[in-house]
Amino acid sequence: MTCKVVPATGDNLSLFAKIYTSTMLRAGAAQRWLLPVDHFISIVQQLGAERITLSFAYLDGEVEAGNIMMH
Repeated sequence: MTCKVVPATGDNLSLFAKIYTSTMLRAGAAQRWLLPVDHFISIVQQLGAERITLSFAYLDGEVEAGNIMMH
């Protein structure tokens, strides 16, 4: 497994949102935790890309997990 920091931009945020939603559904999270991609885009716009670190974990070249850090 490898991890890679990626730009917090459109396609990457969409992929992160897809992984996030899948995880929340699998965990049986309440509806209020099912956040749309626009939520993550808004965070980047409000904080600025320099205060966001987005990364993905890859296994055999496929994305297995994502992480977004606000700092």
